[in-house]
Amino acid sequence: MRIRTLIPRQHLRWKLAWSYTLVTLSAIVLAGSLLVLFLALTITPDRVANLLDVFIRETIPSLAPALASEPTDAETLDTWLQSLVFQNTIRSADAAEPAWRVDLTPAFIAEAAFVDQQGNIVAFEPAQACASLNAACFSYDVLARLDLLLTSPTADAQTISLGDGIALIYPVVSESSRSPVGALVIILAWPQHILERIRLFVAPFMRAIALIIILTALLGTVFGYWTARTLSQRLEKLERATREWEAGRFTIMVQDDTQDELGALARRLNEMAAQLQHLVHTREMVAMLEERHRLARELHDAVKQHLFSASMQLGVVQALLETEPVRARGALHEAQRLLRHAQEELTALIHELRPLPLRDHPLPKAVQIYVAQWAEHTGCTTDVDVDEVPPLPLPHQIALFRLLQEALNNVERHSQAHSVKVHLASTPDGVLLSIEDDGVGFDVHEATAGVGLVSMHERVRALGGRLTIRSNPGHGTHIMAYVPYAQSAREAT
Repeated sequence: MRIRTLIPRQHLRWKLAWSYTLVTLSAIVLAGSLLVLFLALTITPDRVANLLDVFIRETIPSLAPALASEPTDAETLDTWLQSLVFQNTIRSADAAEPAWRVDLTPAFIAEAAFVDQQGNIVAFEPAQACASLNAACFSYDVLARLDLLLTSPTADAQTISLGDGIALIYPVVSESSRSPVGALVIILAWPQHILERIRLFVAPFMRAIALIIILTALLGTVFGYWTARTLSQRLEKLERATREWEAGRFTIMVQDDTQDELGALARRLNEMAAQLQHLVHTREMVAMLEERHRLARELHDAVKQHLFSASMQLGVVQALLETEPVRARGALHEAQRLLRHAQEELTALIHELRPLPLRDHPLPKAVQIYVAQWAEHTGCTTDVDVDEVPPLPLPHQIALFRLLQEALNNVERHSQAHSVKVHLASTPDGVLLSIEDDGVGFDVHEATAGVGLVSMHERVRALGGRLTIRSNPGHGTHIMAYVPYAQSAREAT
């Protein structure tokens, strides 16, 4: 069974990088959208007209000679209008003078015309909008203001609000006579719908916006990946430490001295690991004391009793050796039998005191090794079926292994079994250990107070599990121990 990685390093790093990129792009798009919306709501036709007015007043005196000449220099005036309407460029009639390009967005110049002193249109752009060059090209409001401006020597520029824009009328004044020789009419179109104004604001900058988004995405991804790399490395340290703790090596600490949340988490985990190390050490000491008490009871109940009985039989031999040699010989044989039993008991205890295979192997492998050694020692036929199980905390492994030792020790001493089946299996919620023999069996109700059985129950209950023993005289014994996973082992599967 494979154990999945707790922290998918590359996935997390890229997720953080893309999150940073998306946040950056979202911020840029939101800021840009708010700016465009602000401009669309605050820029009015009057403000655009005021911007245009500055440059028109600067250059219009240079156009008076072309309008006042006989005949009117329509070509010069038309060229000036084309530059204004189609390029938003305002230039002087003198080519040597500088020109200004004015951005009127979201407004645009829909029409522009020069009118002579008699009110005749001498130049109009775009030309197709007024093919006949007569007064019908202008609205009534514009014509009325135009007549007033051409007949009044002191009239200034006029501004007329239209339904979908604004009209600007500038007098063209001769420098010599200081009287109007004609007029310039500019019709500014203004989108009425706010969405259209937003579209006109954005359209000229689409390429620049696309380039900014691409560059921001690239820089944001690189910077985000680099920033996330540090974070993922710190998470990897936490992962490595938790894997060591999962294996029972609580002396490994997380090396993170930063003062942020991850640093605080690392310090708390280090404190927890130290407490667990102390707890494991305490439990090992308790287990050691329990094992010593058990061995003391075994020596007292079995070996000591056999040796005492053997010494009594040898005393009988000594007393009857000269007077009743036959009875003395029988007592001597009984003493030899008792000594063999004591030797067997000591051999079994010495076998149990050997180093745990768990120190060098995981639980499944340790079970296989121990059962093989036990079978070789006892000559009993064994059938071992061991599944792959998730990593378990050391106390769980020790408890299951000691239970196996106790069960096989009972088989060797009491069951007279010829074959034993050992099965270690993984379930969705825990581990199941089963030991079944074909021995003489016993009455479970009468034997529940035995030291070995009590020890088995206590080990399993301490881990939140349950122990089931099924046996009847003459029908063998079946022991099943179920131990639930620790939380860490369950999360690792």
